Amino acid sequence: MARGLSDLLLHAVVPGTLSTYSTGFSSLAQFCSPRGLQSMPVDGISLCAWMSAVCPRLKPKSVAKYISGIRWAHLMNGLQWTLSGHPLVRATMRALQRKFPASNKLHKFPMSVTVLLKLCRLLRGWPVLRQLDYNDLLWACASSVAVFAALRGGEFFKRKGATRPVLLRSMVRASTSEQPLRAVFIEVPAPKTAVSAESQTAVAASPCGHFELDPWVLWREYDKRRLELHQPRPTCPAFQLRSGRAMDGEFMLGIAGRLCQRGGVEVLNHDGSNVPVRAASWRAGYVLSARDADISEQTIDVTGPWKSSSGSAPYTFLSGPSLHKAASRIAAAALRGVRSAAGGRFYGDSMIL
Repeated sequence: MARGLSDLLLHAVVPGTLSTYSTGFSSLAQFCSPRGLQSMPVDGISLCAWMSAVCPRLKPKSVAKYISGIRWAHLMNGLQWTLSGHPLVRATMRALQRKFPASNKLHKFPMSVTVLLKLCRLLRGWPVLRQLDYNDLLWACASSVAVFAALRGGEFFKRKGATRPVLLRSMVRASTSEQPLRAVFIEVPAPKTAVSAESQTAVAASPCGHFELDPWVLWREYDKRRLELHQPRPTCPAFQLRSGRAMDGEFMLGIAGRLCQRGGVEVLNHDGSNVPVRAASWRAGYVLSARDADISEQTIDVTGPWKSSSGSAPYTFLSGPSLHKAASRIAAAALRGVRSAAGGRFYGDSMIL
């Protein structure tokens, strides 16, 4: 019975997280052992001493993940964990965060609709889809679907070392021409935001009217071309390379990088350094595109959806046009205020100056 329960509890976290948890506790044990300290159960002072010792080799954010692993190890061994709100542990973490602050770097290249459209126009034969090479059509289709549905990288392409199920052809369908909503529906397996659900529906809706990057049009053309190369079954990958294998991150990031270089497209960090395309770029691109179009926060968060309480904030970027738009609106409002103010009196929320 005990072994059965132990095996069941292993499914409470995904293998990647479990590996991080194991590394976290191993780090604590290696610190405590030569010093004659106890790693299980660990006391608050020993934990804080370990926290200060592993920084700056580890960033405070990584230390927090390791502490989650140490907590997990205690619970799995039938021990209580009482250090989550421990004042000394919290004070140590705050001190480490101030001493070793997180870098203010932009780690996600946002593959916005504007950027994607510019890159697709570099493809030979674009916008006549029948003239595109199969791989180029696959890349454009996957990119369009991913951006408009705000997909995570691992949700639409295979990532090296990842344990997430591969998206299958049976999990993607395009609405018919007669249906009111023209869109591509993706049943994302093993969703991060609904761990108890088998899948979660993401929708890549078509823009009204003709648009070069219409995900519905691209998916239908890609699926037809794929049928000419292969005899796809429902269990085949949804996005399939010419070889028949599932599309992977090397393919998506490789083509994106080459097109960016060819077209002189780059996203610069605050320090002027170039930000490379990442797995999260398409999801980040949806957020940037939606914000530039003044889409409501509620619509953005529902489209995601996002797991953390911060919602889409980590994927948020202030583009040049959005900054100019905000400044222009502020200036226009100021001019209206100056014209409407009587004499030298300016009206505020609670007083008259």
